[in-house]
Amino acid sequence: MHHRVSALLCALLLLCPAASQAQDIQALLEQGDAILDGAPRDEATLQRLLTALAQAGDPQADCMAALLLRDARGDAARALPLLTRAAENGLPRAQWELGNMLLEGAGLPQDMTQAVAWYRRAADQNFAPAQYSLGVCCERGYATPPSARNAAAWYALAVRQEYPEAQYALGNLLMLGDGVARDPVRAAALFRASADQGYIPAIANLGQCYLNGHGVARDTAEAARLFRLAAEHGHALAAYYLGQCYQNGFGVARDAAEAVRWYRRGAEGGYGPAQTNLAFALMTGQGVPANPAQAAAWYRKAAEQGETDAMRNYAVCLLRGDGVPADREQARLWLQRAAQNNDAEAGALLRQLP
Repeated sequence: MHHRVSALLCALLLLCPAASQAQDIQALLEQGDAILDGAPRDEATLQRLLTALAQAGDPQADCMAALLLRDARGDAARALPLLTRAAENGLPRAQWELGNMLLEGAGLPQDMTQAVAWYRRAADQNFAPAQYSLGVCCERGYATPPSARNAAAWYALAVRQEYPEAQYALGNLLMLGDGVARDPVRAAALFRASADQGYIPAIANLGQCYLNGHGVARDTAEAARLFRLAAEHGHALAAYYLGQCYQNGFGVARDAAEAVRWYRRGAEGGYGPAQTNLAFALMTGQGVPANPAQAAAWYRKAAEQGETDAMRNYAVCLLRGDGVPADREQARLWLQRAAQNNDAEAGALLRQLP
C-alpha cells in the first residue's frame, strides 16, 4: 500500500505542473481574445502578453500571438511564421486563419488552392468555421468547380454545431432551392437560429421572410422591427427595406421623410436599389427637398453597380440636363446598357433618339 501511495503522489507531482501550465496558457488566451474583441489595452500590456505567449511553447499560444500581431498591431509579416507553425502542428484555428490569409492575399500572395487545403485540414477536425469557409469556396468556385450542392453539404456540417454564418448560408440555399430541395420553412428557421445569435445578415433575411410570408406567416410589423434592428447595425439592405416599409406603410405608418432617411443609410452603405430610390426622391422632392444634382449623382452610382432603373433614369438626366450637363451621347450609352438588360423603356427611348 505504501508503495502504491508513493507512486500516486509522484504521478500527481508530475501532472500538477502540466495542469498549472495549461491553466496559465488558458488565461493568456482569454486575455488575447479580450484584446481581439476590443478590450482596452496599452502597448506595454500587449507586449507583456506577446512575450508570455512566446515563452509558452504551445500551438495555441503561437496562434494567439500571431493573431495579436496581425490584428492588434497590423504586423502580418511577423504573424505569418507563428501562424504557420501552429497550423503545421495541427491547430484547427490556426489552419483556418492561415487559409483566410491565403484566400484574401493578406500578408502573403493569394493562393486559393492552398487556402482550400488548409480549410480542409481544419474541417477534417470538425472545426465549424473551416467547414463554413469550405462551403463558401464551393459556392463561389474558389479553387474548385462551383457547386451549390457541395456548399450545402459543408454548411450543413457547420450548422450541426450551430455556427451562425453557416445557418445563414444554408438558409439562403434552401430559400432558393439552390443545390438542395427548396424549403422556405426550414430556411426561415435557420435564419431565426442565426439571428438569435446576433448575426446581422440573418436578421435582415428573417425580416424579408416576414415581409413576404416566406416560410412564416406574413407579419409586416415584425418585418419592420427586424429591418430596423439590422439597419441600426449598418446593414445596407435592411436599411433599404426599412425605407420601403415607411414608403408603403408596411408595419409602420407611412412617412416619406423616414423612408428617405433609411434609403440614404442604405445608399451610403453601397446598396444599389437604395441609391436608386434615394435619387428618385431627390429628383421628385418626395420626403426631401428636390436636388437634381444630388439625384443625378446617386443615379450614376447605382447605374455603375448595374442597376437597370438607375441606368435609364441617369440617361434621362443626361438627355434633359437635369442635375448634370446635357450629353446625348453619354445618355445613349447608358440607355444601351439598360436595353441590354431587357429594359423596355430604355429601348423605346433609344428608338426616339436621332
